[in-house]
Amino acid sequence: MAGYIFTYIIETAMENRTRLLSNWNRVKKRLQEKFSILTDEDLYLHTENQDEMLRKIGEKLGMQRQFVLKMITTLL
Repeated sequence: MAGYIFTYIIETAMENRTRLLSNWNRVKKRLQEKFSILTDEDLYLHTENQDEMLRKIGEKLGMQRQFVLKMITTLL
């Protein structure tokens, strides 16, 4: 049972990552509409900088990384 749950969590995370990468321009636009303080540089995304980008957004908005990630996931 624990193995199934772990597999489900990993698969869900990978699906979210794929959705995020494929829809990033739309998500980026919505974030900039909602938070005009965010710049293109803050929202520059590629596979190697995802954690750094989440940290920058969190610092600018005064949010913890987990809340930034949850907010982005809801915009997908």
